[in-house]
Amino acid sequence: DDVNLILRGLSEYSPRREPLNYIWLISHPDKVEIEELNSYDRVFVASEKYADFLSSKVQVPVHKLLQCTDHIRFNPLAKLNETKQKFDVLFVGNTRGQFRKIVRDALHIGIKPVVFGAGWEKFIPNQLIKGQTISNEILPNFYANSKVILNDHWEDMSRNGFLSNRLFDAVACGARVVSDKCHGMGVIFDDAVFEYESVSELSSALASFTTAHENPLPYKITVKILNTQNFRERADRIIHFAN
Repeated sequence: DDVNLILRGLSEYSPRREPLNYIWLISHPDKVEIEELNSYDRVFVASEKYADFLSSKVQVPVHKLLQCTDHIRFNPLAKLNETKQKFDVLFVGNTRGQFRKIVRDALHIGIKPVVFGAGWEKFIPNQLIKGQTISNEILPNFYANSKVILNDHWEDMSRNGFLSNRLFDAVACGARVVSDKCHGMGVIFDDAVFEYESVSELSSALASFTTAHENPLPYKITVKILNTQNFRERADRIIHFAN
């Protein structure tokens, strides 16, 4: 291949020397050392804030390249493929071995989110758990036909501005999202995503979003995400630097 592109999550990769080696740092920045990044020819970072930080630390070129959505799969047409069940508040994700804060906060204020994911049995009532997974084929339908999608971030990702890919997927389907705070979120998602810190803010956001469901998310916000925050656009940017 002309280029090796490494999507860096939890696992380190040792680049070969022959082709160009690009790394796309998409999560867990605290686990990636500067020395590792310097072993690549170019560094892409899924955070504007952290890309700026790394620019003065790393010896190779650094570029912002946010996470994004598959616009062919996640788009407003998902609304037409209605699921048999529609949910007021939906969370899709594993526990990661902890009682994730946004689900815990929702329960604290009396909201009972529907949850799909592994490991939840020891944290929430079984009746709230609707499955271990949702396949990507039908996930857009669930996003589009739920009133509110809950989202959160790992602490190091929130602190360093790594926006979750769930945000891009959900808003691309026309869904409203409530999330913990993350640097740069408002610039990308406008009013489609409400950021909260306190449980009182979460309560207000969920009350507002669930009653606003009959007034769909402004289409211009969804179109903005579909046109500017998709994998084709990201691939074009990467190819531009490889030529």
